[in-house]
Amino acid sequence: MTAHDRRRADGVLVAELAAGRTVAEAARAAGVSPATATRRLRDLEFRAQVARLQGDAIASASARLAAHATAAADALVALVAPGNPAAIRLAAARTVLELAGVGRALDPELIASEARRIARELGASEDEMADAVREAQLILARRRRPAR
Repeated sequence: MTAHDRRRADGVLVAELAAGRTVAEAARAAGVSPATATRRLRDLEFRAQVARLQGDAIASASARLAAHATAAADALVALVAPGNPAAIRLAAARTVLELAGVGRALDPELIASEARRIARELGASEDEMADAVREAQLILARRRRPAR
């Protein structure tokens, strides 16, 4: 294999591995054996290239998500608006509250009270109201769990 061929194979290997392909899949795409791909992965600089490309991909995906965050928030707010069915409004309200971080530092009783108030405003039945309170309490409990 010439130096040019190795550089080309390395480039394909880096791209395939960074995209989450298995060593065997990446090797096949690069036209090298799995043993060669495994040997290349022992090289710190080669692994750093894979990590850099993965980091670039993650940064790019994050930027795309951030660019659409306002539109997503607008869509949720539109779903909470009067005129939509109560079940849709209630689900959207729960999502807005969860994503906005409501309840991170609040008392569980206050959260339950707020969930009941929102459910009542949206015309929810007693069962739906009880479900909303339980869900709000579960969200609060998840947020208070210590990080592992």
